[in-house]
Amino acid sequence: MTTNIEAEAAFREQNNAALIAALDETGPGEAESAWELDVLNDAEHGRWTASLGPEAIAELSYRFVGGRVVLLTTWVDPAYRHHRVATELMARVLDEIRESGKKITVTSPPGRRTAASSRSRRRR
Repeated sequence: MTTNIEAEAAFREQNNAALIAALDETGPGEAESAWELDVLNDAEHGRWTASLGPEAIAELSYRFVGGRVVLLTTWVDPAYRHHRVATELMARVLDEIRESGKKITVTSPPGRRTAASSRSRRRR
């Protein structure tokens, strides 16, 4: 089986653009969790963390690959799941990356769902 690397890269780029555009279209209330979260970039460990007070309750790991930020996996403490913590973390991380001007690749399935489900935010 042969793989056309250029076609695959173009497909991935198009898919990522659609996912990020989807998140941009989510209204602010749709991406916010039930709590006041602090989101910090822990560059030393390659992750953004969401904290509630002193407790880290979620993280989004990433790597830099060829000038891109590749978002890898999302984890949320079981006690805080189903309260939009991952959605808010992903939205805030995407905003920060966008502001830096870097390109983004989303590989985590929850991240893809978050980006896809929030497509309506930027259109409003």
